[in-house]
Amino acid sequence: MRLDWAPPSDAADIHVPEQPEPTEPPPESPVAARHSRRWRINAIFALAAVVGVLAVLAVWVHRQVLDTNNWTNTSSQLLADPKIQAAVGDLLVSELFNSVDVAAEIK
Repeated sequence: MRLDWAPPSDAADIHVPEQPEPTEPPPESPVAARHSRRWRINAIFALAAVVGVLAVLAVWVHRQVLDTNNWTNTSSQLLADPKIQAAVGDLLVSELFNSVDVAAEIK
């Protein structure tokens, strides 16, 4: 039995190609993929809700605040209504009587 064995000299000339490192990350587990997808859906839904509220507010501001003709036409029509005139008159008289002692002012 020979104990001083060494590989043959021609074995050093054999070229073994190296394995390239994978460039893609390992695939996600199904649970992690579901969690990530759920988070993205919730974020998109929240963003859509915020954009929707801002869009409604922008339309209201454009129609009511920035459009002077619309404001004057609407308020003129409302003030011409006899029911609204009576309601505004009742409110003004009751507020006047609540804030000022009318009986003392008359005497």
